[in-house]
Amino acid sequence: MAAESGEVVRQLDVFVDRVGDLTTEELRELYDETFREPALADVQALAARLARGPATAADARAAVNSLAPVLDRLEAHRNPFSHVVRALCCALLTRVSHAGTP
Repeated sequence: MAAESGEVVRQLDVFVDRVGDLTTEELRELYDETFREPALADVQALAARLARGPATAADARAAVNSLAPVLDRLEAHRNPFSHVVRALCCALLTRVSHAGTP
C-alpha cells in the first residue's frame, strides 16, 4: 500500500509543480475550463460521492473505469489536472487491490 500511496503523493506533487506559478484567479480559470465540459463535469459528482464515505471495491473499480477516459482526455491536452485524476485513480486502485478484486 505504501508504494501506491507514494504514487498518489508523487502525482499531487507534479500537479503542484505544474500550477505553482499560477495566480488564484488563473488556477480557478483553469479549473473552470477543465471541468466545464460535460464529460469532465462528471468527475466532480464522482469525487463528491466518494468523499461521502468509504468506497467498496466495486465502487472503486467503477470509479476507475469512469475516470480512465477522462484521464486520457486530460493527458492528451497536457492538462495539469491529469495528475490529480491519476492520483485519484491510484488511490482507488489501492482500494480495489486490497479488497482482493482482480
